[in-house]
Amino acid sequence: MEAARHGHSMEEEVRIILRNALSLQQTKGLGTRIHERFADSGGLELEMPARSDKPQDAGFEV
Repeated sequence: MEAARHGHSMEEEVRIILRNALSLQQTKGLGTRIHERFADSGGLELEMPARSDKPQDAGFEV
């Protein structure tokens, strides 16, 4: 009924609804949203182990 009221197909109406819903939610970048979600949890410092082996190729054969 909304599509008919707006004068376009149901498919176009769905596209418009989805586009509007997504544009409202994406005001911040993914990294910012992840940081905000976990910022109150506090940090965790991990000690990086020393690398003793040498890097190797994946071994793909041509």
